[in-house]
Amino acid sequence: MLSSLAQPIHVYTRPHGQGTVQHLHPESSPCFNLQSRHIGSIETKDTLVRLSFYRSRDCQGAAIHRAIPICPHPNTLMIRARSVRIKQLRPTGLY
Repeated sequence: MLSSLAQPIHVYTRPHGQGTVQHLHPESSPCFNLQSRHIGSIETKDTLVRLSFYRSRDCQGAAIHRAIPICPHPNTLMIRARSVRIKQLRPTGLY
């Protein structure tokens, strides 16, 4: 499970934050079935997450795309997927 401090992730069906949006709350489950197969862009405030997209439901099989958001603005993807797995990354520091 992810920490309760994780921010919601918004998945849009069109690029640049356009189209139908689905809000994913990572504290409830690490795997989500998507409402639409078309993924145009994603938006999250938490840059310490890795998103793995799958062609099948329930995050089964091999991931077709992995993304680590680097900025809080909508990142354009333009892929087709049916589910997404959210993994919290650990911060690393240089000591």
